[in-house]
Amino acid sequence: MLSCEQSSAFDLTDACVRNSWSAILPAAVVCALCVSSLPVPSQLQRLVNTLKAPFSPLLTLQEAEALTAEEPTDASQVSDVEPRPSLAFTFIGLVQSLAWITGAIFYYVATDASDATALTQSLLIAFSWLYTTIRPIASPFATVPYDLFTIYLLHFAGGTLILGGYLFDYAVGEAPWPGTAIVVALSANIAAVLVLLYYTVNMPMNVPSMRVKKEDIGKTVCPEDYTRFWGWLSFSWVFPLIQRGTRGTLDEKDVWNLSPTMQARAVYTKFKTLNFDFLGGLLAMVLQYSAPFFLKRILDTIDQPNLTPRDKGMAYAYAGLMFLCAILKAQCDLTHLWFARRATTQVRSELMSAIYEKALKRKDFSGLVKEKEGSAPDAVDKKAREKKADDAKAGAGWAGVQFAGFAFFFAIWPINSYLTSRDFKIKKEKAKVKDTRMAVLDELISSIKFIKFFAWEDRWVDRAMAARKAELGWMVKEYINNIIFSGLWSFAPISLSVVSFFIYIWLGNELTAGTAFTAIALFSMIRFALYRIANYLEEDEVTPQVSTLKQDLAAPPPADDVDEGLGIENASFEFPRTPESAASSVADVSTVVDEVQTQDHRFELRDISVIFPEGRLSVITGPTASGKTALLMALMGEMTILPAAGGRIIMAKSNKIDKYGNTHGIAYAAQTPWLRHQSIRDNILFGSPFDEARYNQVVECCALKPDFDVLEDGDATEIGSKGVSLSGGQRSRVALARAVYSRKKYLLLDDPLSAVDSHTSRFLFEKCLQGPLLAQRTVILVTHHVELVLPGAHYVVRMLDGRIDTQGTVEELRAQGVLDEIAHEAAVEVQKEELAVAAEGAADAEAGGEQAEAKKPRRLVEDEHRETGSVKWVTYREYLRASGYYIWGLLSLLVVLQQLRTVSEKIWIKVWSGAYETSFRFLFRSFSANDMFVLDTLPSQVEFHSSRFPNANERPMFYVGVYAAIMCSGVVLQLVSAILQYVGALRASRNLFRRLLVTVVRATFRFHDTTPQGRMLNRFSKDFATVDSRLAGSLQVVNTSLAGFFASILTVTAVFPAFLLPATFVAYNYWRLAVGYLNTGRDLRRMESNTRSPIFSDFGELLTGVVTVRAFSAEKRFMDAIYKRIDAMTAFNYFIWMTNRWLLLNYDVLGEFIFVVDTGLVLMI
Repeated sequence: MLSCEQSSAFDLTDACVRNSWSAILPAAVVCALCVSSLPVPSQLQRLVNTLKAPFSPLLTLQEAEALTAEEPTDASQVSDVEPRPSLAFTFIGLVQSLAWITGAIFYYVATDASDATALTQSLLIAFSWLYTTIRPIASPFATVPYDLFTIYLLHFAGGTLILGGYLFDYAVGEAPWPGTAIVVALSANIAAVLVLLYYTVNMPMNVPSMRVKKEDIGKTVCPEDYTRFWGWLSFSWVFPLIQRGTRGTLDEKDVWNLSPTMQARAVYTKFKTLNFDFLGGLLAMVLQYSAPFFLKRILDTIDQPNLTPRDKGMAYAYAGLMFLCAILKAQCDLTHLWFARRATTQVRSELMSAIYEKALKRKDFSGLVKEKEGSAPDAVDKKAREKKADDAKAGAGWAGVQFAGFAFFFAIWPINSYLTSRDFKIKKEKAKVKDTRMAVLDELISSIKFIKFFAWEDRWVDRAMAARKAELGWMVKEYINNIIFSGLWSFAPISLSVVSFFIYIWLGNELTAGTAFTAIALFSMIRFALYRIANYLEEDEVTPQVSTLKQDLAAPPPADDVDEGLGIENASFEFPRTPESAASSVADVSTVVDEVQTQDHRFELRDISVIFPEGRLSVITGPTASGKTALLMALMGEMTILPAAGGRIIMAKSNKIDKYGNTHGIAYAAQTPWLRHQSIRDNILFGSPFDEARYNQVVECCALKPDFDVLEDGDATEIGSKGVSLSGGQRSRVALARAVYSRKKYLLLDDPLSAVDSHTSRFLFEKCLQGPLLAQRTVILVTHHVELVLPGAHYVVRMLDGRIDTQGTVEELRAQGVLDEIAHEAAVEVQKEELAVAAEGAADAEAGGEQAEAKKPRRLVEDEHRETGSVKWVTYREYLRASGYYIWGLLSLLVVLQQLRTVSEKIWIKVWSGAYETSFRFLFRSFSANDMFVLDTLPSQVEFHSSRFPNANERPMFYVGVYAAIMCSGVVLQLVSAILQYVGALRASRNLFRRLLVTVVRATFRFHDTTPQGRMLNRFSKDFATVDSRLAGSLQVVNTSLAGFFASILTVTAVFPAFLLPATFVAYNYWRLAVGYLNTGRDLRRMESNTRSPIFSDFGELLTGVVTVRAFSAEKRFMDAIYKRIDAMTAFNYFIWMTNRWLLLNYDVLGEFIFVVDTGLVLMI
């Protein structure tokens, strides 16, 4: 190490080694930076880019802001460099360079060039400072210069090492006073570096662009992107949110908007393969083992019979280094967990957006398979959470097996592999039966009025409980597998530790305190460390001709090359075939419609050739089930063209506007109207700009004005789920008004006259179909009212058994003598429709009379209720009662026994290590497996005498056997606790599910009219996923943590009362941090749950009306809406974990502070 011949490269007790490291590290970083800035040959550039890709962000802030901007604005950043920091960087760097060059010259002159090592060290340090002088001038910066920060940090560590080494050697009497001038110079060097570090950490991470108002940062804009570097390192940017949560209940407006780099639109647009940054995790894992490393040295040092000043000084130094490594570990943990959480959040947003977009592009299977409304979004959320958990477990496992027991663990690896494979299969089957259960619930809730009408509630409750029973059966298998897995990896480290202790003693070694407690710490780490979207995305999609989302991927046609007209040329069609996986997964709940899916006969349109005249009214008629609706679906591209027949669809969707102000697009009014859960006006506008004059015309010609006069809120009346607040005729006229109001050139109207009486039918024909709003627009009307519409019709198509039986203009058909026959056949169907309309009208009149007495509320569906404050005791009581009070009584007893076992383990190790005919005092610290979340066991100082036990040299197996028995008893207690916990969780899952199911099924019609289906499905999916998998475990962790805390307090009080004073101060800070985190996290979780329900509702609504959405070319607008909903939910989820990371960092710092204080007290006593 630069000619330090008498010492090794890592002997930091030697001044030469310390000075060499302080010089080499900054110089090496500077050399690496200089080399990386050199131009790279084009042949190597791709290799360099590939190597840099895993460490590059998925989205830069500037890219994300551009992708999320609704309107193009100036995206340039404020690039003015602050003059003071830049001058400070340059000036201090120049002074440091000159000072170290002067020192090099002094060494050269004073030693006559004999001390080449000191000369080289000074020149290397001067070289690194010269880089810091030139860098601010050559490349000015307004944000954090990470290269300079790294160099400053290394100089600070090196300067502290040099000065601290001199002072330590002087304090322990191994070296004379280095001289006041040297101490002052080195202190000035450290002070100068601290000034530079202060400037650096107070620089912003990013400079806001013109899109962001500076005054909004911290109010509505998330400060994470623009916080100062120190705010990011300490996570203090989260603290304002914690403060709001501590002072009162959080509302949506109190939570910042999601960062643009995390928003769904930007992530989905920019998404690519994610590469997790394992660097932070690797450093954290390495630093994790620094704690037992320094612990052994502390114990070995203070175990000496006569402590010298140097021994005490080394113990203090080890404690300080242990504290420093622990802080670095906490920072590394924070960094890699931050990266992992951002990646997980981005993956979830991307997957949910992809699922929603896929629903907009895939072929419509409604009528073939009952859609499982909640399953796809729930699967995305579940898979994202499982992915995060798997990543965390993989990282922990990597940490656990790095340093010990490789051969032993490889020996049991086949068993682990089998259990892992079995767990995967169980989860796969469990997911299938859960989808089946959700399909039953979806069918039950969507058809609840029909079920209540026939008094089938009990039958459907039994049906849902049968599906739930199948799911619970797989949960039992999963629990059993988990218990076996837990037992394996609990006994394995115990066997490893027992065997290790036995071999260590068998080889003739004595088990000292340092060795014993270091081994326990390592074994604890090892013990802890070892402790259907794809099918959906592969379904067939519609062609780019149908969906505007797919047109973005295809080459857009030239503006003047748009096919005029709407029709079909010599083609045959069939309904989309249901994927076998989708059909089989729900076949047991009778969601397959035999009439359509029967393999012996599939309905087809055959030999279709028709071109509808432009700007005129065309009529499609024919007997029931002759293919009229199917023809409209074929025109919209929703049916599959049979390849054998060939042919094509003449249809062009574009933004081209004709001379009448209409775009080349389709407006569609389905026979079963699809209406959104919005007001009547919003349904009519359907995203189009509001034109009051046009809107009033549409309302008048669609016969809606009398209905608005009757409704208290007029067109502001909220339409309930599936249009429940309107009659059939009103729903049909609202859907017709939506098509008429649009600026689409082509209108496809599927029998809108069948849902209204004869007077209204005539009014609609005269005022709407023959009115000015449909002039010069191509209207294709499916109807049986041929006689009514013939005076205004230009073209007639008659369907029969999936074929076009007759087609032609009215004049041509009249000349052929077939028009009267067509009208006569259609009149028979009209009579049936009028009878149905009359019956519905009587029911509506009766319902209207009831509504007259009790006025309809202005808002049909209220916002989802959110609890405030702490969780009420009644909530805990209901869960405890559902799972069984006796279960939790036994679990509490087992928790106490487990704590006693833990204390007995430590005591026995003390007895063992003191049984070598010695009496000693020593310090120990328990390394808990849950270091990141629970308070560590407090340290203590105890004296033991070995007179009551046999000599460890003579009977070592006695101590090994007792230790093995204590450890095995812990595993038995753990397994029994796990079994009881799973039994309680299973009882609670079964009982709570049935109670909720019965409550929903027995609820009134009013409840189902005012409660969105997605909200109810959210309760049955996400909430019960928490009840099934997390709630019992979380309560058990709370019990264990509280027991460990009180056990630690009692231990400290009994054996080391002097620690109670600082412990009281630390405990108060723990309590303050915990209260702020709990209040904030609880409100954020509640808001996340409430914002998840609309996503379920929107997804179910989309699946029902996807054909209408695509017909209106509204896919992008629906994607924009789901982006906002995903962002709203993701923001709450993301900030939950950011507050958790804030708590993690603060708890780690406080925990290490406890250890340093305790070490100091022990050394002083």
